[in-house]
Amino acid sequence: MRHVLFVGCSLLVGVVVGCGNSTGAGDPSIATNAVVSGQPLEVVTLLDLDGAVRSTAEFIGQPLVVNFWYASCEPCKREMPILAEFFDERGDEVGVLGINMGDPRTVAANFAANYRVGFSVLLDDEGVLSSAMKIGLAPTTLFVSSDGSVVNQVAGELTRSELDEAVAMIAGP
Repeated sequence: MRHVLFVGCSLLVGVVVGCGNSTGAGDPSIATNAVVSGQPLEVVTLLDLDGAVRSTAEFIGQPLVVNFWYASCEPCKREMPILAEFFDERGDEVGVLGINMGDPRTVAANFAANYRVGFSVLLDDEGVLSSAMKIGLAPTTLFVSSDGSVVNQVAGELTRSELDEAVAMIAGP
């Protein structure tokens, strides 16, 4: 039941605010993400798509793009090919980590396969990481420096130019 409520709330919030570029500012009556820039990426352990236990700590040490998504999210579907292409081009210098927000493993794995995702995907089915990072909207993308600090965050669908601009802040052009 928790899974349904979590995804349902994410969907409702997405409809209310239109999955825009909200970072927590503005009308306090509308649920948004908290601003986490300057804070460290929370270290948690989650399962990956193969069922292995992975820690977010494994990904710290290089610039990192952390994308929160779920399979039925339309903006997530539109931006995933951009993230997959970016990883194919720059994955050796900038890590990409997908955080699935509550889908069953098979659904998340099928989504990742359909969009030819080559980067790691962790399953946040209990909302451990999204809660710790105060993420309530999908898609949301965090841009993390190599020391593990969140430098920037974007709530809403990213274009390739927005992705490149945000990555330049953590890794250079």
